[in-house]
Amino acid sequence: MSAKRWIKAGFWSSAMIGLGYALMIYTTPNEQELYNSLSPALKLIYDKNIEKKYSNEVIEHIKKNKYSESPVG
Repeated sequence: MSAKRWIKAGFWSSAMIGLGYALMIYTTPNEQELYNSLSPALKLIYDKNIEKKYSNEVIEHIKKNKYSESPVG
């Protein structure tokens, strides 16, 4: 293949990849949009799971630093 064909192929390949990435960014909702689209029942379940996750993280942090000499923080 000639250099001109390689340049053309590289350009169109990059254009398709760029278009795919732009479509992904444009169509994928962020976390707040996804949360707002949930039904009230699912929002309640989601909030309970988040609260449970954070409380478990705090408990794990306390267990990990139980015998540590460094101050809590």
